[in-house]
Amino acid sequence: MNTNDSIEDEILRLRGKEKTPVVLTVISGSQTKTVTIIRAVISVPLVETNELENAQVITYREIAF
Repeated sequence: MNTNDSIEDEILRLRGKEKTPVVLTVISGSQTKTVTIIRAVISVPLVETNELENAQVITYREIAF
């Protein structure tokens, strides 16, 4: 990571083919740790509710990243 890079730049570096590894270097204070993770599709369910006079409307959407 370059300190001038935006979070969007970093996200683009993390994205890739599903089930492939990506190596991350995590820096916290003076500690540095290297972690390997496997890429996967992340699904985020979104549920909205609205009340009508005599009914409850529930809308369910799923967003995949």
